[in-house]
Amino acid sequence: STGIRSRKKYWLLNHNPQIGLPKMSFFKYVTLVPSFSYSETWIKVIQTDQSISANIDPKTYRTYSYSGSVSARTNLYGTFYPNVFGILGLRHTISPVISYSYSPDINKHPNVRSYVGGGARSAKSQSIGLNLNHLLQAKYKKGETENSVDLISINSGFSYNFEADTRRYSNLNTLFQSSAIPRITFSGSMVHSLYKPGTDEVDFWSPTLESFKLDASFSFSGKSFIFDDPADRGVQPGAETPNDLIQTRGGLPTFMSASHGWRFSAGYGYSESGTDLSFRKFSFFRFNLNFNLTPTTSFNYSHDYDVDDGKTIHNSVRIVRQLHCWSGSIYWVPIGSNRGFGFQLFVTAIPDIKIDNNHDSYLQAFQR
Repeated sequence: STGIRSRKKYWLLNHNPQIGLPKMSFFKYVTLVPSFSYSETWIKVIQTDQSISANIDPKTYRTYSYSGSVSARTNLYGTFYPNVFGILGLRHTISPVISYSYSPDINKHPNVRSYVGGGARSAKSQSIGLNLNHLLQAKYKKGETENSVDLISINSGFSYNFEADTRRYSNLNTLFQSSAIPRITFSGSMVHSLYKPGTDEVDFWSPTLESFKLDASFSFSGKSFIFDDPADRGVQPGAETPNDLIQTRGGLPTFMSASHGWRFSAGYGYSESGTDLSFRKFSFFRFNLNFNLTPTTSFNYSHDYDVDDGKTIHNSVRIVRQLHCWSGSIYWVPIGSNRGFGFQLFVTAIPDIKIDNNHDSYLQAFQR
């Protein structure tokens, strides 16, 4: 043995300056937003046996990359005043956004970047994007007070890649959301292909639906529950009770300051994707109930039900108890791949100090 150790030796310094460009307005209606990013790397290679073997001279190298983009946006408004059923007005806002982005092909010192495993580099890209945002709002009168609410928002967009060899148009992606009904929220998404199925022929007027997703959720809560002691319903500011548990810290539950009471939430999810033989769909219900058994003990139950298969896919029970500076929890998962029983005991302020039965997989079921 010669006793000579094979090694690499180099210095690497990255520069990523933040370059802010001001917004510009044209004719008071169109807002132009430019942006520019730049990255530079200095690489100092020290001569070693590996640099000699890689045929890299011991000196300082400079690599860099940059990209730029610009977007233009405006808002178009339409207002209707029905003045019926307490609805004073409806407003439809359309916000078209067109954007352009570009980055050149910069490939400085590829052998050096490969040797050190880093360095600024960019591949050529050039694309244009189009987004169309819709917002429908209502103004209504309740008593002597006027209020406004967002009925539904829809955002659709696609892009065109100048550098792609085929299928330069991206999918048409659409997001929608509504919370017009109190305590109930709807949201979803759709993905359409702008090409005829199985071909590279563009068909703008009859896009193909590739996937659809819908989520709906609602919640109800009350200030008192059957287990609450009326004498204890007044909670002092800062007092810790486990009703709305449950944040997690270090993988363990901690308590949030909350009043007594209960909370019930439910959700429905539906999704489908593919066509013909590859078509798939899935739908489920999810329920969750949380309440106090005592001022320092909370109970949580969750249940997931597969609508298509007509069976429960997950349910769980958790009881959390706080005693002075300590917190303990017992959890039970009777159904599913994570089924089992476990417990934890930990210092509330320092969750890393704990005793448990190491059933981490069961705990994860409660954090879904």
